[in-house]
Amino acid sequence: MSNVLRFTCTHMYRHQLMFRGNIKIYRYITFLMLPSPPVLREIVADTELNVEGLIEGMTYIFRVNIADLRVPPGPPTCRVANTTDHSIDVEWDPPADNGGGEIMGYQVDKAMVGSKDWSRSTERLWKSRAFTVFGVREGAKYQVRVIACNTAGEGTPGFTEAVFVRNPAEKPVIEMELAIKAGVFIRAGENLRLPATVTGKPYPSIEWTIEDSKPDKDRVEILTEGNDSIVSIKNIQRKDSGKYHISVCNPSGIKNASTRVEVMDVPGPVTDLKPVVVTRKMIFLNWDDPDDDGGSDLIGFIVERRDIKMHTWRQPVETASSKCECVGIMEGQEYMFRVIAKNKFGLGPPVELGPIKAVDPQGPPSYPEKFHYTERTKNSVTFTWKPPRNDGGSPVIGYFIEKKRQDEPAFVLHNKDICPSMTMTVEGLEEDWPYEFRIKCANLMGESEPSIPLNVHMLKHFKGDSIIVKKGEPIEIPADIIGLPIPTIEWTKDDVLIAESTEAQVIETEVTGRLNARTKLSIPSANRRDRGCFTVTASNNMGSAHHTISVMVLDRPVPPRNLTVSNIRAESCYLHWDAPLDNGGSELTNYIVEKRDVMTDQPELEEGQEAPPEPQWVEVNSSVIDRKFGVWNLETNKSYLFRVKAQNRYGISDPCTTEEVMINDPFGLPGPPEKPTIAEYSKTTMTLSWEPPRDTGGSMIVGYWLEKREKGSEYWAKVNKMPVTKRGMKGWEYQVVRLIEGTEYEFRVAASNSAGTGPFSAPSDSAFAVDPITPPSMPAAPEVVDKTKHSVTLAWTPPEKDGGSPVKGYIIEIQDEGSSGWQRVNDVDSLIPTTEFTMPSLRELKRYYFRVIAVNDIGESDPSPRTTEVLVQDVQLIPAINIDMMVDDLLYVRAGDAFKIPATIKGRPTPKVTWEFTGKAKSHKKNKLHTLPVDSEVRPPKASSPHSQTQSPIQATPVICGRVLWVSA
Repeated sequence: MSNVLRFTCTHMYRHQLMFRGNIKIYRYITFLMLPSPPVLREIVADTELNVEGLIEGMTYIFRVNIADLRVPPGPPTCRVANTTDHSIDVEWDPPADNGGGEIMGYQVDKAMVGSKDWSRSTERLWKSRAFTVFGVREGAKYQVRVIACNTAGEGTPGFTEAVFVRNPAEKPVIEMELAIKAGVFIRAGENLRLPATVTGKPYPSIEWTIEDSKPDKDRVEILTEGNDSIVSIKNIQRKDSGKYHISVCNPSGIKNASTRVEVMDVPGPVTDLKPVVVTRKMIFLNWDDPDDDGGSDLIGFIVERRDIKMHTWRQPVETASSKCECVGIMEGQEYMFRVIAKNKFGLGPPVELGPIKAVDPQGPPSYPEKFHYTERTKNSVTFTWKPPRNDGGSPVIGYFIEKKRQDEPAFVLHNKDICPSMTMTVEGLEEDWPYEFRIKCANLMGESEPSIPLNVHMLKHFKGDSIIVKKGEPIEIPADIIGLPIPTIEWTKDDVLIAESTEAQVIETEVTGRLNARTKLSIPSANRRDRGCFTVTASNNMGSAHHTISVMVLDRPVPPRNLTVSNIRAESCYLHWDAPLDNGGSELTNYIVEKRDVMTDQPELEEGQEAPPEPQWVEVNSSVIDRKFGVWNLETNKSYLFRVKAQNRYGISDPCTTEEVMINDPFGLPGPPEKPTIAEYSKTTMTLSWEPPRDTGGSMIVGYWLEKREKGSEYWAKVNKMPVTKRGMKGWEYQVVRLIEGTEYEFRVAASNSAGTGPFSAPSDSAFAVDPITPPSMPAAPEVVDKTKHSVTLAWTPPEKDGGSPVKGYIIEIQDEGSSGWQRVNDVDSLIPTTEFTMPSLRELKRYYFRVIAVNDIGESDPSPRTTEVLVQDVQLIPAINIDMMVDDLLYVRAGDAFKIPATIKGRPTPKVTWEFTGKAKSHKKNKLHTLPVDSEVRPPKASSPHSQTQSPIQATPVICGRVLWVSA
């Protein structure tokens, strides 16, 4: 109360925003109280009231009550969330004004647009703020209102927008992860899971196809998880690769999406495996790539073979191409072969072939290879080729070429006589006509199939200002001259004036008019000297003109030069020569090498007996490309003559001949090396060593060849691809790899010198390809971990390798100062089982060295490195104290609680430990060492290491604060 006067007073009360339940206070009611009922009752909104009309001297009592003035709430904010063909989904937010009371629920009404007939859809107050209105007609337009209710009643309604009753229409949408859109790569055998998220209203129908076909229901499962449609394939296979397409459809449209799945696997089996060539020394296999490469590029093939009598596949050969030449076979033996394709994911299934018997076949040869033309003119084409891959078991005796003009129906044979060389010029062709040519070869068994036809279009004779003729053909170079006055005409060859006409070069000039003249240079029979540039020049007082023609005369080459013989051996020699100075205007195609025996002794002839025929030149090789050639299969101590001819498309040159050459070998073959020994072996390798042969054949040994075989087999297989030429640290040795574990092998070795490879040695002792058991490797150097004045404690780490047998124990060796010998502390019968040992009974202040030997069932290892010099004496350490407690644990301890102070003591010799207490508590001497409170105790120490001991914690029940404890060592 304030301002109390005779007739008035001011009544103030504290305003505080309060809630009674959920009803907000908006007004206050003030009562004037007397001993009798109140005479004043007024509703005010303020927290202060001036009361008038009071009686002086009268005592009044005032009180204030709260007035409850709640009103209906405001309108909610409404919206249509969704529609179907028979319902409307409505959502709303609560009203901004709740009318001063709690919202108890909502009522929902509906009405058709244009009508004021609202019908209630809720049967009771609806608590949530979402409702589905039913009882509506499809296609009609409706409006919905929502009314909030509190204790004061229904509030103002909130209205939605008008909406048609029908199903929502959304076009279908397909969503795939970017990683799936870009394509899926998966290994065969894994599980494929291909999800696609599909949305749309109404929800679309879904159809999956694989490579435009319906999925196999037995293997492909279509799953639906929410809006995700998932293709699931367990244990996916290569055939499942392809385009995966999803199509979704609803009344609003159609949507498509696709991705590609690549299933990666090992390649399939190779196809069309067959032997192309079978001889007694070689079998040539050919095949086609697998139909299925496994989704990855092939990186090669593995070819294996086995004897028909054996069960193990051997001698794998890797090749990048789809063919393989299998050598090192035995004549008459039957073999099985298999080929495996390989990609980066592994090896495919093998394809087997056989059995195939290694014998020379008899039959017509295959067709020649690399058939092509090297030069062509207006009426001729020069061809060259390579021999057939298979001669049919009989030498090829010659070749036939067939031709066919474009307008002719069939091929006709060009050469009736067989062509023995590998080049031929086909003449008599018609200018500017397309021709087809093919070639076939023949042996004594018959003719081969013709090669693939080769198309050739004939050239015109003159192209530009160039004339090309063969030797002996005529040349005519006509020229028309125009000028006034008639020009003076001159012919030059290579800038040299042709002064007058000769029989070899005929010049004819004729004036045909006042302005015209004609001249012609003719060469009746061209030769190589006529090649060059011919120029005709016309000049008068008005000027000059000239024109140049290039003439090329083609002929056979001149002979090769500087033919020499070198590297003469018992059955061979090497020829070297230089190219001809003139190749005849055409590239050399090959050289022809021939030999002839030289008769040194003429036999005496009896009367009437005819002299033996003179030795004839024998062709050694007619397809030599390089300017060197090795002649083999000569007879020792016999004289020969050799000659070489050069050949181009126009003929063969005259020969270049050597002088008489005696064939003899200054060296012989080396003898067999000593029997090889197997120095080391494992489950996949063996190391061989051997001694050189006693007889080197007079020539330095240039290498060694090794062969292996399984114990009991007769087939020796070559081990090294290149001869062993470098001596090892311990002598001649070689490591054989890629052996089969558990197989017993034998080996032999042969030496090679300049004369050839000598006989093989006797077979080595057999050995199995298994890992050997050896003594362990040496342990690490021991370390000193402790010592006293009479002992040393050592520790070491075990050896890295136990040699295939567990380490049983260790032997300790000791060496005195100044001594060179080692003494064993223990022997094999008393091994030390651990890696730590204390050496007792040593002399004080004496110096020693120590080392360790590991032992297993096979034997002893090499000794470890020795220790550094060890002086036998006590180790002395200054005492150190460590109290393992936090400071806060000691500062504040509740009265009546026990506490412990653990202390770790270090030092050598063992320190003397005492505890001392300073404080108000009653103390006394304990164990004649420690000054501590009466209710405390000291536990005896426990040694934790040779250099430390732990003082057991003090236990006490403190009764006062301010005590101080000291520990000293």
